[in-house]
Amino acid sequence: MAEIEQPLAQIEQGGEPQRSEAPDASGSPEAPGLLLRGVMRRRSHDRSLAKLAATPKDDLIEHMGLAALVHEVPYRLPDWDREVVRAHSSTIERAMRRGTIVPVPYGIVFRDRKHL
Repeated sequence: MAEIEQPLAQIEQGGEPQRSEAPDASGSPEAPGLLLRGVMRRRSHDRSLAKLAATPKDDLIEHMGLAALVHEVPYRLPDWDREVVRAHSSTIERAMRRGTIVPVPYGIVFRDRKHL
């Protein structure tokens, strides 16, 4: 819990949260993960797949009639600064203009497509 409270307290005081760019405890680079933005029915985005992805790191993962809108991030607790959370929200809002999406709160990261 202290990991989350520290950056939020710094934001409220006007400071920038400190980001860790260091490798994980094993000394290797951080493993990739998938930040979940929302889930939608597959047919709601058929015509506008390319328009849902805000950046090259955004992707739609389809499974059994559903599609998960995800963003590639390191597999760890994500950074909690206002700009990152706003980008998450604006991507969901853009997807809502193209179809029905069940939004997901910021911060849910999966290890890979299989776990998603």
